[in-house]
Amino acid sequence: MARPSKPWFRKQNKTWYVEIGGKQHNLGKDKVTAEQTFHELMLAKSKGEVIRGPILAVEVADKFIGWCIKHRSPRTASDYQHHLEAFYSWLPGGKLMVAAELKPYHVIEYIDSRDSWGNSRKRQAAGAVQRSFKWAVSVGLLDLHPCTSIPKPKGERREDPMTAEEYRLILEHTDKCFGDVVQFAWETGARPHEIRTMRPEYVRGDRIEFPTKKSKGKKHSRVIYLNDVARKIVDRRLTTATEFVFTNARGGAWTAYSLNKRLDRIKDKVGRKVCLYRSRHAFTERLLDKGIDHLTVAALLGHTNGQMVASVYSHRNKADDALRRAIQ
Repeated sequence: MARPSKPWFRKQNKTWYVEIGGKQHNLGKDKVTAEQTFHELMLAKSKGEVIRGPILAVEVADKFIGWCIKHRSPRTASDYQHHLEAFYSWLPGGKLMVAAELKPYHVIEYIDSRDSWGNSRKRQAAGAVQRSFKWAVSVGLLDLHPCTSIPKPKGERREDPMTAEEYRLILEHTDKCFGDVVQFAWETGARPHEIRTMRPEYVRGDRIEFPTKKSKGKKHSRVIYLNDVARKIVDRRLTTATEFVFTNARGGAWTAYSLNKRLDRIKDKVGRKVCLYRSRHAFTERLLDKGIDHLTVAALLGHTNGQMVASVYSHRNKADDALRRAIQ
């Protein structure tokens, strides 16, 4: 007579297991949860159902990344994959941990251990784990999970835009091709990714119109409005452009890495490392300083509403003068 299945504890990884039908099932580290899962498996066996052990946390991540690859942009999928792989590589026993055992405090310990990270990066890392479990619950892979809500540090205020002097120094110490990129970003507030992927067929006179599928969020077409300076840059670039409007000196496409390295090479000339995205923040503050309302600024930035501009930039001390004028 065959011996009945019974859970046992493996000291090496402090985990409970059971063997049913010649297959081992990970029941987790908690004894109470392990016993509950064991009884659920035995009930499924008695009903003749296909026996599946409890899903592992890394399985949730793998399935979520697979879904992102099919339904989200390559960049989004890559970002999630990067954060999730780093987290589960750090997590003690992460590759064997049952999903039910993963708690928000594991994620909090992880981001708190990254002393060199800023709050924004910590939020992104925690958000990737949270998003994977929200997806798992939404598609029925899990019923409920505490990691669908993870306490995260507050985002950092965007108080450090590129200054006019830094902008001047960058143009002074770089070639014309990269200078065109920097100047276009300064004049339009365009995202670096938009500048890199801008195609000649998107140009419509005094504006650049990205197809909806190529726009951030993929719900609305992104329109970049051109002032006289930006339009002259685009018109000149179009005389030699083939696949992309903005290319490097060899005619190749810019990458996020190559743009970043250009600024890294001249940081001693500029006085600090300034990322290209900071020109977008400078563009936003210049418009607000002119008294342009936040809804108009948000539209020029390509936001669907003015919430971000109103909340993130409302703290600026420079807004005091405008508020004093308004009360008069």
